[in-house]
Amino acid sequence: MSIPSYTNHSKKQLVEALQDMERQNARLTEQLDQFQKIFEKYPDAYIMIIERDLSIGYLSGQEIFSRGGTGPPSSNPSLDEIFRDKTAEIMSRLEECFDGKDQSFEFFLDNDYYYFRTAPLDSDQEMNLRILVVAENITERKRVEETLRLKLMEVEKFNKLMVGRELKMIELKKEINSLCKKNNIPEKYTVYE
Repeated sequence: MSIPSYTNHSKKQLVEALQDMERQNARLTEQLDQFQKIFEKYPDAYIMIIERDLSIGYLSGQEIFSRGGTGPPSSNPSLDEIFRDKTAEIMSRLEECFDGKDQSFEFFLDNDYYYFRTAPLDSDQEMNLRILVVAENITERKRVEETLRLKLMEVEKFNKLMVGRELKMIELKKEINSLCKKNNIPEKYTVYE
């Protein structure tokens, strides 16, 4: 068996190709590091990539490490570890995403509200192999919405009282004007309807 001999020209091309691959690899590594830093700092949320077999291929974000005061999950957590008694409900939503349907839904978990967005990442023409899941903690937003809802109810109740009072005043003015008319006294009030 002989070792193929390369001409100087082909050796040079090979060296250049390898150097180019090393540069590309260095750039990709740098970009990956940057994305990792972004994902780790993503506030009030976590990002997951879930494989078709429902294992977690990637998990990052500040929220996952502070959620429910339980601390960070194990280095390779399962969906059961993360979602505990809500796993079956979450899995049914994930299955819809694996079927090619983007999903967005709210979920109450560990005394917090989360807004989930899921999207298929890739496809092998037959089925999606991985999906991206972004879960954002929206508990504070929900509290503000509830406060606003209660304030709005208060304003509407006050408005009804004021309108009701105004309508009653119009009725009383009409009644006074009617009594004035019966007693041949000029009407006291001008009533606009």
